Amino acid sequence: MSDIFQACRNNDIALAKTVIQSNPAVINQTNDRGFPPIVLATYSNASDIVSLLLENGAEVDKKDAAGNTALMGASFKQLSTQIDLLLQHGAAINTQSQTGATALIYACSYATPAIVQQLLDAGANLDIKDTQGLSALEHAQKQGKTDIVALLTSSPQ
Repeated sequence: MSDIFQACRNNDIALAKTVIQSNPAVINQTNDRGFPPIVLATYSNASDIVSLLLENGAEVDKKDAAGNTALMGASFKQLSTQIDLLLQHGAAINTQSQTGATALIYACSYATPAIVQQLLDAGANLDIKDTQGLSALEHAQKQGKTDIVALLTSSPQ
């Protein structure tokens, strides 16, 4: 099973195809650190593997040990193409992690206005608060992301 995780980390599409063909169940299993392949491939910016996993039935909203989804990771890492891919495969835009963070909250803390706009266009909810009681706007303010604060305060939501 570890081969699928090696393939995800190294963006080795040939290895991923071989592993999935021999054992399709690996696509939704987690490694010893609690990462499912879809999350690990996203964190590794392995777009081809993310596509392969989704085409073979990977759970798009499968969470890692901290409750993060691939969409949250793509938002945090500013991977616009992967965000689109995950959303096209039905990723839930407003899923929350164990800390209550959403993809939008991560984007407002760590990403660019373009990523925030991409999530807003996909229906991200500005009103969701994390376990600290902070919204996406409050996270952007806390991080000093004035460009994102301006975007959120001018958003029609």
